[in-house]
Amino acid sequence: MTSEGASFQVGNVGQGATVLQGEYLTNVTVQVQNVDDARAVLSLLNKELGKRSYHGPLLRRLDPIVLANRASELGSIRKFFEESDASVLFVVGLAGIGKSTLVRGALEYRGSSTVAIWINCEGLDVERLLTDIDASLGLGLQAMLHDPKLDLAQKLAALLSAVQIPAILILDNFEDLLGKDEKYNNKALADFVEALTAYEHRTKTIVTTRRLPSGVGAGSAAVDILRLGGLSETRAMELFRNRTDLPAIETNALFTPGVLAKLEGHPKFIELLASSISELPLQQVIQGLLTATDIGDYIVGQVLDQLDEIELNVLRAALVFRGAFSFDALASVYRSMHPGDTSIAPAVRSLARHAVLEVNPEQQTIYHLHAVLRDAVPRDALQEAYAHAAAAQWFGQSEFNAEDLSTWDDTLYHLRRAAEIGRQPEFLEPYQSFVFDNVNELENAGWGRRNVSELQVLDELISETSIVDRFLVHWLMGIELWLLGEDEAALDLFRELSDALTAYLEIPAEENAEIVELLLLVNAKLGSTLVSLGEYEEARKYADGMEPLVTSSQSLQHKLRYAELRFDIVRKVGEPPEMLHWADECFKIATQWVEEENTSQTLNALAEAHFNLAIAHLQLDHQDEALKHFISQLRLKAEIGRLSGLGAGLFNLGVMFRQSEPMAAAAMLLTAEQIQYEIGAVQREWEERDFAQLYHSFLADPANFVSGRDLLLLISNKLLPYYLRMLERRTGAPVHLPPE
Repeated sequence: MTSEGASFQVGNVGQGATVLQGEYLTNVTVQVQNVDDARAVLSLLNKELGKRSYHGPLLRRLDPIVLANRASELGSIRKFFEESDASVLFVVGLAGIGKSTLVRGALEYRGSSTVAIWINCEGLDVERLLTDIDASLGLGLQAMLHDPKLDLAQKLAALLSAVQIPAILILDNFEDLLGKDEKYNNKALADFVEALTAYEHRTKTIVTTRRLPSGVGAGSAAVDILRLGGLSETRAMELFRNRTDLPAIETNALFTPGVLAKLEGHPKFIELLASSISELPLQQVIQGLLTATDIGDYIVGQVLDQLDEIELNVLRAALVFRGAFSFDALASVYRSMHPGDTSIAPAVRSLARHAVLEVNPEQQTIYHLHAVLRDAVPRDALQEAYAHAAAAQWFGQSEFNAEDLSTWDDTLYHLRRAAEIGRQPEFLEPYQSFVFDNVNELENAGWGRRNVSELQVLDELISETSIVDRFLVHWLMGIELWLLGEDEAALDLFRELSDALTAYLEIPAEENAEIVELLLLVNAKLGSTLVSLGEYEEARKYADGMEPLVTSSQSLQHKLRYAELRFDIVRKVGEPPEMLHWADECFKIATQWVEEENTSQTLNALAEAHFNLAIAHLQLDHQDEALKHFISQLRLKAEIGRLSGLGAGLFNLGVMFRQSEPMAAAAMLLTAEQIQYEIGAVQREWEERDFAQLYHSFLADPANFVSGRDLLLLISNKLLPYYLRMLERRTGAPVHLPPE
């Protein structure tokens, strides 16, 4: 293999260099005659590597020593990859024993076509987990994963069955998902792990953890367990010699078998001691090692005692990061805590030299602070909260995109941690503002479950502060749960809010008008939730209670919500004449609202009123009137760009014309399907209806489009480009409308 201006040979033993491709997890050892040629080697390797085979955060360094020191354990993981019938491997060991480092090295032995996905379990929820897997493997299941009508078991089965290539999932720091009793903190994540062991799939999962979940042990189905102990005495001495500056004779004299035994083969403690030994009071340290009851605390304490104030402050800034972090991020957090201080570069270099900060060899400005050290760094709560706030500000520089987790997840994490640790308004308010400001965008992007988690944290943090803020949190949480299909949980929150607001009304106050507005808002949603649960009579009682308040209210929005609730009730209980009455009321109110405020919100309300009228007329067999209102609904939805309304409206029209205009019906149904998939809103009832034959007959002859052309033109010209693009994709040939 040669390159212009340089030459090198793979496998040529002699003077050379080791090249590590870290982020993509390609470890290639080459011996080159000129070390400067390493860059040329990497350039060619990058061209050969092609598509990334690793997905996840920046990883810690890959230490070649691990490949020798943990040969037996690596062999066990390799056997798990290649031979074991188990689908989950738990790598269990003490903090700092080398679990993550071992798995990091083991990934080098996977097949070239095997994709690896690394996920840190700190703050993990099942929604993020499934989304990360889907995005990393390019499965295209976003719409299905965000469908609130599907339960978790259905989503898990679909996700795992969709994995058609060998894949490795690493769940790092798994103990963060376990409570003190070793049970899962989150049932959904427990169900996910159970699915990994119960379903047939092509994914191998490695879990690094300090503790095993309750019920997992030797003999557990589809589970292997690798308990990671310390290094052997020989390997421990080799690691120490490799890391220390002391001559071999002095090392052998000082570190007798008794001293080594006290280190228990713990790689991180050995590395820390070796890297700092030349600056420690040697005889005192050795004596301390022999008498210490907790060897880890003793060594970490000795190392931290040697650091100056700037180095300690750098560590206090570094400890807030969840994983690997850049020098720029570290410097930004440090400067916010210590404005006016000089450069931290010398302190960072010193910390790296003493193995306190680990450096990524592929990216020299990327660092990692080991959990053993992170937990030991002295700090106070207020100081740590300020550091998290500064980290949130650093990550918040990215432009927010709800669909791209990387643009907001770190920001939200650090805002939450600052609020949880600081417990003061200056930390709580930025967190609350972020959650409130972005809840709708995150919901639309499919992060409803994450919204609920953040709102639950916020509810606990503001439990003794503003009543208004608590109302907003509970209201938003109820809406999110309702959108996720958890009607019972949403109902409990809406009832609680309704009762509290009703109690406030009994106390005469200037704010009563505002309380009435809030109560109408809550009771309208409470009533609609009861309707969805089939509790029609209770829903009617809430509607009856709303009536006098609505009559005295000047708000058209509240009047419309009340009329819509009445319509939903009579629609469900099957009262067509009453349906028409309340649909007409909705239409009158919405029309007046548009006349007063012509906005996308009011136009959407008018479109929904047209839809209600169409449904009511269909129930009374008024086909022409129903068609007129369906078309008006679609025109309005197209005007304001509400694609979900377009899809639903076309679906109803397709069903309506199945018998009389089968080709037009097929066109509408296909267009509706395409729109719904494009916006990620799949309706299960569409899939349960058997339109396959209708689709087939339509697609067999694209000329059949003519029979439905006039009707589609009536609906909206804006729908035709959607239809044509969809049809061209499905038939593989351009489709042209016939001339007028």
